[in-house]
Amino acid sequence: MQREAEGHFDNMALDYDWARPGYPNELFKVIAGYSKLSRGSRALEIGPGTGKATLPFLGMGLQVDAVEIGANLAESLSKKFESYDNLKVEISSFEDALLEERCYDLVYAATSFHWVDPAVGCPKAYRILKDGGAFALFRYNAVPARGNSALNAQIQAAYKAFYHKRQDSSGREPVVNPTVARKAFGFDSLEIFGFSDIETKRFETSTPFDAEGYMDLLGTYPDHLELPEENRLALFEGIKAAIIEHGNQITVGWSYILYMGRKAHELHT
Repeated sequence: MQREAEGHFDNMALDYDWARPGYPNELFKVIAGYSKLSRGSRALEIGPGTGKATLPFLGMGLQVDAVEIGANLAESLSKKFESYDNLKVEISSFEDALLEERCYDLVYAATSFHWVDPAVGCPKAYRILKDGGAFALFRYNAVPARGNSALNAQIQAAYKAFYHKRQDSSGREPVVNPTVARKAFGFDSLEIFGFSDIETKRFETSTPFDAEGYMDLLGTYPDHLELPEENRLALFEGIKAAIIEHGNQITVGWSYILYMGRKAHELHT
């Protein structure tokens, strides 16, 4: 199911790049400071997608290797940053990519590590990092819009009417706005994989959308796209009508979590 959902992103690179938010500049500054990065440092990005978290590190002068499972996304990424000679893109899952051990100063994933099997991905990240290198995982979740309780109530009514009817093979109902927590990365803690100096940071931003723009955003959510067509169309129609009724604007809040760990310095013989 996860690989199938990933295919949605591979076929919507332009929509995703326009509708989805970027990441706060402060987040990248925190990672750079924690990782002690400098020009020429080597980084491995897991699942870069359209490159929303790639450009800041390219701009710092890092040598970035990007592993992207989607062929269309990988091609789009290469074209988007073709003027940079410090980016190399490989089409592969992170689990299957052949990567040199103890060669990266930073391994990171931006709202993509939930596609990776952490039992494979976390130990692999540890192996390919240099001693003292950093593993940085970050992601975002939408949070309820503030300042318009009537609009929020209508939107939640649309979800209650149409979203819950989705047939989920896991037997659990999907969560519309999941709580931002470390477990969203798919495991309990980085310590169990040998990482130390663990740090967690949070950031918040917001983005205004009109009704059409918000529909574009919802159209990049795999769980929404997997709804039966009748449910999806009714859900989108209900949400769009609610936004138009309330001034044709909705402000979406974004809550970001950054979770970082360091590979211990080891003695090698």
